[in-house]
Amino acid sequence: MKDGLAKRIVKELTGKDSVLKENLSVIYTGDRLKPAMESYRKKLLKQYAAAALVTIVLASAAFLSAHFSDLSISQIPRPGAGSAEKSVPVKVEAEYKGEKITKNTSLNISAVILSEKEKEKVLKKFADGLADTIVPRDEDGRRVAAEDIKLPEKDPDTGINMIWKSSDPDIISEDGKVDVVPLNGKSRNVTLSAELTLDGKSRDFDMDVLVKDDPGLYASSVEKQIGDTAEQIADSTSGKAVLLPEKTDGGIKLRWSKPDGSSAVLIIAVGLLFCFCIYASRYDRAKKNAKRYRAAVAADFPEVVDKLTLLLNSGLTVFSALMRISQDYERHEIYGRSPAAVEIAAIGKRVESTNSSIVEEWKEFAARMESGELLRFCTILEDNMSKGSELCRKLENESDELRDMKKKSMQQYIRSIDSKMMFPMLIMLFSLILVTISPVITGF
Repeated sequence: MKDGLAKRIVKELTGKDSVLKENLSVIYTGDRLKPAMESYRKKLLKQYAAAALVTIVLASAAFLSAHFSDLSISQIPRPGAGSAEKSVPVKVEAEYKGEKITKNTSLNISAVILSEKEKEKVLKKFADGLADTIVPRDEDGRRVAAEDIKLPEKDPDTGINMIWKSSDPDIISEDGKVDVVPLNGKSRNVTLSAELTLDGKSRDFDMDVLVKDDPGLYASSVEKQIGDTAEQIADSTSGKAVLLPEKTDGGIKLRWSKPDGSSAVLIIAVGLLFCFCIYASRYDRAKKNAKRYRAAVAADFPEVVDKLTLLLNSGLTVFSALMRISQDYERHEIYGRSPAAVEIAAIGKRVESTNSSIVEEWKEFAARMESGELLRFCTILEDNMSKGSELCRKLENESDELRDMKKKSMQQYIRSIDSKMMFPMLIMLFSLILVTISPVITGF
């Protein structure tokens, strides 16, 4: 019962017999089909095994790392003054009178609260370096506006808020937009002032900026009407860090740690996804090989028709000519590399060993290849043997028709390439048109 269930599971994972036979029988026939199916299943099972092994190793490593690593923590640093409250996931293990409980939770940690003197110190230090971060001095020691100025409204590290004002909003607006049009070709100094505030404590800040009639600022002057806003809110409490207690008032022992990571679960999920991809594509390789094999046979078949026509014109009978072609392919070095050569050589061997009908063998070959050209060829052979019609003329016509079909197929393939290139060419054409007409649209 268990052996039967295991076999059914293996066949489900590696493909049903009927589907595999349908595809692999195109390439492998007779006694070669069963070993080919077993080999195909073994390759798929190796892929499953490799995916499962990698998943188990990585998941085990992640689990062991989480289990043996010292994740215990005794304190959690608070966010900087003025920063937003942060949520920290933790795992707490509690023990009381022999009863142990483990729970994952989150601690909301508020930002630091500074004293009045600490606030003044932070504001002074920030104000001393603010100008250089906004508009650095040039080689002559001047602060020159070379582009729109980014005026921050809040410093993320200290939580200091800034409210900006401009002595000449027409030149530099309160959001830092520079407009050189009112300069009329002259230069002008503009004072940017800011009120720096930190938890109710404030400090004034001034900075002089030189604005020149620079052509590089024309574009930003045209776009001066565009504005943006930002908003941030922060809470704070006392203390620079939150101390995690080791014991409660009731005597419950506590051990704080970071929660176990979910990397092992993620690795297992990825491994299962990979196995599902293998399962979903278990027939793809067999189908692609069958399609490629049939295409290779169809490509070499016109040469076979030409050889048969030549041999018949030299005086050989149909049977002798077909056997001669099979023997030539068997001796020729291309045997074993060309699918058509392999199949035709195998037909000759079967006819010699079993004394079967060579036309029936060709019919079976045509049915496996699902080729209308091969089936039509077999009909011509059968018609000649039963009615004695002019085979050479029919084969010559068949050869011409096969070459025309091959030519049309190649032309169709070339046209498909042209159609695939149409979309990139349209994009390039649109880009060229856009580059050409953009000066007209912008008025320059």
